[in-house]
Amino acid sequence: MRMWNFLVKLRKRGGLKVEDVLTASQVAALLQVHLRTVYKLARRGSIPGIKFGGGWRFSKAKILKMVAGDGGKDSRDLVSSPERKGLE
Repeated sequence: MRMWNFLVKLRKRGGLKVEDVLTASQVAALLQVHLRTVYKLARRGSIPGIKFGGGWRFSKAKILKMVAGDGGKDSRDLVSSPERKGLE
């Protein structure tokens, strides 16, 4: 409930829109990866997100920018070497 109130206040101020904030499940669907992968990447800072209350929240714009290659991190950094094995 706190997250919702926070988002409503931001929206009223002309800032962030509710639809601009993604849950981990929505990010997993967008990136076509498993939900556990999203949590792992978020914990190690490989994808931009914020731990808020009991869950993670992500900026849709930042995720899309990262996917487009403008996020500052090489997309190859998202997958560790053992997981990347066979992709090269």
